[in-house]
Amino acid sequence: MIATINGTDQDFEQQDGPILFACTGHAGQINSLLLIAGELSRRRVPGLWFVAADERRTNIEGAINGSPIQSLSCGTRDVIEEFNRDPAYYATFANHRPMTAKSGLELIRRLLDPARLTAE
Repeated sequence: MIATINGTDQDFEQQDGPILFACTGHAGQINSLLLIAGELSRRRVPGLWFVAADERRTNIEGAINGSPIQSLSCGTRDVIEEFNRDPAYYATFANHRPMTAKSGLELIRRLLDPARLTAE
């Protein structure tokens, strides 16, 4: 599929792999990602995936405007408060402002931690 972006043709069929959006259910984090995912869906970009709390599933489904956005659960509720209470986790973000790849990977690792998901 060819789409025109900023006056140039882009071929989305030759992307390297899926696009993953991951965040907690906090509105400040998810809303901007939903806008981007929705725009990519509208442009029929394949391979869109979203990891968020179950409570945001309807928001993710509402962003679909063309190609599908697959949804993966990172738990039943927004867990950002849980993370802020953990001193080691909080230090990962507090010591690396602005957010770095290291702190972003730590967020994804904790969101998808099987022990935490099993406890829910």
